[in-house]
Amino acid sequence: MRKFFILAFLAALLAPTLALSGGKKFSGQAIAGGYKVSWGSLGRSGQAQRGLTPLAFFFIHANPSRSSNITESDWQREAQRLQTSVWTLKNVILKGNVYKTKNGNLAGCTYGAIQKGLCGKKLGLSVEQRAQIAQSVLARHKACRWVGFDPAYHARLSRQAGAANMSLHIQAKCR
Repeated sequence: MRKFFILAFLAALLAPTLALSGGKKFSGQAIAGGYKVSWGSLGRSGQAQRGLTPLAFFFIHANPSRSSNITESDWQREAQRLQTSVWTLKNVILKGNVYKTKNGNLAGCTYGAIQKGLCGKKLGLSVEQRAQIAQSVLARHKACRWVGFDPAYHARLSRQAGAANMSLHIQAKCR
């Protein structure tokens, strides 16, 4: 699923910092408030309080092309340049997570491109807004229950893991 490539890349970045636990894994994906939200449980690594599961939430725009001002004519021009169909370009090669380079070509959004602001407007979500969205997303999944938001916990883990402007770290009660 290339749509969540960026989120998977971010999760891979987290793995060395926060070792995955051998226990039960919890995860989910949702669209909320114009954002794609992907979340999953992380390993203990001494960070979560006893009895709670550390979760990381990652946020990207629900429609990255729209936020990057990519038009249908941009897709058509790129498809012609690559000698493929627009459908193949959108659904196989780039999957919509793109930005326009300086020379006008389309390129896939990587973690670095997002951090540099090349993939359209930045998320612009405050930590509090991310917490509200994460709480609403978690409420849809019965496996984990929101137990509150600890800004210090989030700050500590987001500094360690990177992607501080695109993520939220919480502790939840999971079954």
